[in-house]
Amino acid sequence: MGQDLFANLIPHLEAWWGVLGLIVAMLGLFLVVKGLMGLAQRPQGGVKLAFLTLLCGVILLNTPEFMDVLAQSLFGGNSADVLSYRPPNHAASGLFRLVVLVVGLTGVIGVARGVYLLRLTAGEGGGTARALVHIAGGILCVNLVDFLRLLATSLGGEVESIVASILG
Repeated sequence: MGQDLFANLIPHLEAWWGVLGLIVAMLGLFLVVKGLMGLAQRPQGGVKLAFLTLLCGVILLNTPEFMDVLAQSLFGGNSADVLSYRPPNHAASGLFRLVVLVVGLTGVIGVARGVYLLRLTAGEGGGTARALVHIAGGILCVNLVDFLRLLATSLGGEVESIVASILG
């Protein structure tokens, strides 16, 4: 019964990958327009804030490519591989696929939030360190399977064989 529930839920969650991409792109478009208006009007925050807003908007408009660049640099794979991941057949394969998908979707939100936080100062709840932690954590979440394989290989021994049997 539980496997049927997961099998029915997974395609609905996979559709959210595109929806989140569209939401992030719309936020990026908003920031690009806000940054361009800021550069034209010379606001009280100065040109620096307007330029940072414009830059963050451009990155958010290109979030899939930005995540792919970071994933290629760290893991040698694309960030959308989470959608095509299929664990080996065992009792918890449906649950594990669901967990990987939910964590991946959370990672997309984390990357977008990190890029958005880049433009905020520490007094506004942002800051470079906080933004970079969100971006790094989001990339690790999107590439959860590769990260777990890398971690298991680093630990070696029985950990590597257990993770390999679960992940495939």
